[in-house]
Amino acid sequence: METINYKNKNAVAILRVSSGRQKDGISHEVQETKCREYCEEKGFKLIKVFVITESAKRSESRKQYHEAMAFIKKQKHGNVLFYMQDREARNLKDVAENEECVLDGLFNIHYVSDRKIIHQDSPDADFLTRDFNAVMARHYSRNLTTRVSEAMTAKAETGWWPNSRPPLGYICQKAIDPLTGRVKNRGGTIAVDPNINNRKIVLREYELRSKGLSYEKIRETILEEGLITGKKAIQYRKNTIERRLNNPFYRGKFLWNEKLYDGNHEIFIPKEWLKKVDELSGQWGFTKRHFDSEYTVLTDGWLKCSCGCRVIYDPKEKKIKSTGETKTYHYYRCTNGKREHEKLVNIKNENIWAQFEPMLEKINISDDFAEAIADALNATEKKAHRATEAQIAEFKAREQELQGHEDKLFDLRLQGNVGQADFEKQLARIRSNREGLTDQLETLQKGLTSAVMETAKTVLELGKSAKSLWKDGAPEERRNLLDKLLSNPILDGLNIQFNLKKPFAVLVEMKENDKWCPRPDLNWHVR
Repeated sequence: METINYKNKNAVAILRVSSGRQKDGISHEVQETKCREYCEEKGFKLIKVFVITESAKRSESRKQYHEAMAFIKKQKHGNVLFYMQDREARNLKDVAENEECVLDGLFNIHYVSDRKIIHQDSPDADFLTRDFNAVMARHYSRNLTTRVSEAMTAKAETGWWPNSRPPLGYICQKAIDPLTGRVKNRGGTIAVDPNINNRKIVLREYELRSKGLSYEKIRETILEEGLITGKKAIQYRKNTIERRLNNPFYRGKFLWNEKLYDGNHEIFIPKEWLKKVDELSGQWGFTKRHFDSEYTVLTDGWLKCSCGCRVIYDPKEKKIKSTGETKTYHYYRCTNGKREHEKLVNIKNENIWAQFEPMLEKINISDDFAEAIADALNATEKKAHRATEAQIAEFKAREQELQGHEDKLFDLRLQGNVGQADFEKQLARIRSNREGLTDQLETLQKGLTSAVMETAKTVLELGKSAKSLWKDGAPEERRNLLDKLLSNPILDGLNIQFNLKKPFAVLVEMKENDKWCPRPDLNWHVR
């Protein structure tokens, strides 16, 4: 039996939901009930319960969470309870900091749903599983962002602006639930702003521009006429006017993810003004930028100098006296826009590419190594699925209970035991709770998909193939590969500095340390 050293029997529970939409649902209640039962089972004294509503995706944004952890450290309570690991964090920074506290003996971490304890003497495999869960939770957040983006793109394809903040002169008009009369949180279309003054500003800008006035003269006229006053007048600039006059939205189209869509929204600018403005301002569409040559793939702002300025392509030509031939040497340098360099340093094109090659060697993994990691991930995913399925069962039971309450309410109304006002109030409350449960069920059901595992498998496949992709790839293909692997590339003189993205950094760490290995008989030599 595992021996656990408890600093004391005091416990603090941290209950987290990620958004205000979940705050009024059952999630906090479920977590607290399970944590209290767990404390009774373990003989812990539950000192304090922190109820937190915030995302766990970014450490620097977690104000409530950090206040809770500061309280635990200051009061020296020995046990920190989370309902599940993703309630603790979906970023690797907080996971790493908590691991240091555990290893220093400050407290033990308990995952109540899994009945799992991470303590100072936990085996390396437990810490590895925790690391994997953290990486998978981080990827789940990314994947969720992708799904939201896909949903918004799907909306754009139907002709409706996906964002909730359309340009000046328009509003996002929410749909009304015909049963409850309440405004729906989801969906909505774009309509002309009923605020006449907002429309007047846009109309006046187009009218003045169609007469040939400059952007500065338009600004002065709008301010003199009092259409914009107060603090807004200070922020009203020429570039604001120029962007609005060139915005395709006012022509019945809109840009979304660098693609132009035909919109369903109403155009309220007169056609003759639009035509004249387009003649004066040129094309208002958007063209996706393409690299001019193989030597410009690093000069779009991705690679920056250590001073913060952009790195540019600066070729040099030299005439060879013996042959009369002109040879081009391909160099890069800082723009020195901040004037921080007394002397500019030029670095050759081939020297930049060469500095990325040792990194590719580091992330290169063998088929056996990839298979062992995949096995560990599969085991972790199955365990997470079991916990999620248990949650889903609880939520479905609660949903059936609410359906019973609604049926009973209708019976009371038919029998005349409940007045109309009370009936509508209670019905709205019940349906609001059911809507919250439905949203949470949708989220949990999505968690049962294999999207996270697919992402992990993609990382492993890239680890196996990155070296060959680099060797055979053209400069633009190499640049695309670097986008997937690296973040923050910096040119410091003649040296390139960069960070591996988290999944690949974890992969390298595992490759260099075989203590995590669930199959010690394997030999982790890279092929």
